[in-house]
Amino acid sequence: MTNRMYRYLLVIVSAVLGMFALSTPKVQTSETHFSAERAYLDIKEIAKEPHTIEDHEALEDVRNYLFDRMEELGLEPAIHTYPVEDDEYDITEVNNLVGTLEGESDTYILLVLITIVLQPNESVKKKVV
Repeated sequence: MTNRMYRYLLVIVSAVLGMFALSTPKVQTSETHFSAERAYLDIKEIAKEPHTIEDHEALEDVRNYLFDRMEELGLEPAIHTYPVEDDEYDITEVNNLVGTLEGESDTYILLVLITIVLQPNESVKKKVV
């Protein structure tokens, strides 16, 4: 083979290897690893309707959904309720979801805390101003 043929062969091999290097890896989902696709389904469910500080029923629906999902994921969820005095928004309590997952070690636990941060809707903003 001539020097020129080696160069052509090198270019062809490099191009083939380059195509494999630039290909997008396949998404590998397993139940034990984080999946943005699964997380998106939860976000889509939570965001399907507005839940403001004035809509206690919608907030309860979201809280119940998250509680159930934490149980499905193997956590031991609990609702921690704290009294609040806020006449401006008619809030009497704040609820945090806390989930624990026992591990194999007696030394450590995994704690998952979900706090729903609320932004007042336009009707609430008008009352405040």
